[in-house]
Amino acid sequence: MKLPEKIANYLQLLNIGYAAIVHPRTGSLEQIASHTGIGLERLARAAIFEDSHGLLMAVLPASRQVDINALRSEMGRPELEPAKRETIMALLSDCAEGAIPPIAAAYAIDAIVDNRFESCDEIYVISGNNESLLRLSNSDVYLLHTGSWHGDISMLGKPISRGVTRELVIPEKIAGTLTDADRHG
Repeated sequence: MKLPEKIANYLQLLNIGYAAIVHPRTGSLEQIASHTGIGLERLARAAIFEDSHGLLMAVLPASRQVDINALRSEMGRPELEPAKRETIMALLSDCAEGAIPPIAAAYAIDAIVDNRFESCDEIYVISGNNESLLRLSNSDVYLLHTGSWHGDISMLGKPISRGVTRELVIPEKIAGTLTDADRHG
């Protein structure tokens, strides 16, 4: 199990200790959690967004989805949209497709970390290689995100596949699909 070069270098630079948790290749974070016995609320994943200000990585529990309205509000960036697949692939050229490590500084981009990790002693992060997770202490995760924003940017949602395209729920679009009967019970 080899870590992506940028992740390995960044962990070494900050002298961050970690344990690698090997898992079989799977199609979803839910399957990884099931195989490893790690709760989705302690498994960190990332989604990458962009606007005219540049790229932004949102780091959140695998049990949750990005709340785009909350993200835009927290960041004061109303035009944030999911980054294009090609942009993500170019940025994470040393990673396996769909395996986005939630360590933004290794790739020199800004990040916001969901507040829901505050109560976790240990956090497991996608390593970037489709074969392992990294177990980190909570304090090391916050050290890796020194200078990042922190906020409530997620909402409950069905765990998603590891692909780079299914990262976003826009509440107003969902609300627009409801009938009056759905709204009123």
